[in-house]
Amino acid sequence: MRSYYWIKLYHEILHDPKMGRLSDRLWRRVIEMFLMAGECGEDGTLPSVEDMAWTLRVDQAGLQAELEAIAEYGILEMRDEQWFVTHFLERQEHMSVNERVSRHRNRVRKQQYYGTETKPETGVQQDCNNIVTTRYTDKSRVDKSRVEIDNTPAPEKPKTRKSPKEKQPMPAAVQIFYANTERYPVKALYQDIDTTVGHDPPELERWARVIKAWLGQGWNKGNVNGMLEFFRRNKIPGNGGNGHGKNGGNHGGVGWAKRDPAAGNSEFLEQIAAAQRAEDG
Repeated sequence: MRSYYWIKLYHEILHDPKMGRLSDRLWRRVIEMFLMAGECGEDGTLPSVEDMAWTLRVDQAGLQAELEAIAEYGILEMRDEQWFVTHFLERQEHMSVNERVSRHRNRVRKQQYYGTETKPETGVQQDCNNIVTTRYTDKSRVDKSRVEIDNTPAPEKPKTRKSPKEKQPMPAAVQIFYANTERYPVKALYQDIDTTVGHDPPELERWARVIKAWLGQGWNKGNVNGMLEFFRRNKIPGNGGNGHGKNGGNHGGVGWAKRDPAAGNSEFLEQIAAAQRAEDG
């Protein structure tokens, strides 16, 4: 499923008991989860809690508690230490003709049971689909009359063959990220990764060492920005080397402390800067 600029938001949310029992704060958080799942463009996968907390500008621990509360209603679920929006993919897929017809019939039955809509300018009650249906029915009758009188079939439109869109190759740096983490980063970061790392084999090899060392520290494998920060500083996580010596090279520099999970991105970058200053000094 590709990433959209919009997602489907169904009217039935207004009548869904699960949504109705949520607090205003959790109701808003659910909609934000829907939007972020659509932005990821996958099967309902959500970014890491750390990345979502940064996007929403909220506390990471508080967001984790809210996600767990929403999961009790079956709206979110955890799979392999990854948050997902339940049934997101099937709810966002294109609607089949049979499903559209079924939904239309359900609307008609509800209108017949609860009463039809009223046109404000005439005060006459009328099904909201009657105008469109009548227009196309009348047009069909006119077209049939024209064919019977003229006895001339309408000319067939030439069939045009759509040329398939060329699929853009995945950047080599993104492929290396997947090979080491067994997951793809958010598509919005593809260009940043490709621009930062580039295509030179030595730089790609250094990028792979940064990722492996990052994972070796037990840090969040979804924090792509943190890995890119080490790469830009020409550092390898876990040592003070410049990444060009044997095994990443440790030339007696200051070691990098493991990140506190409760710390935000800004605090983590300050730790990196402090370690850099200590090593340079």
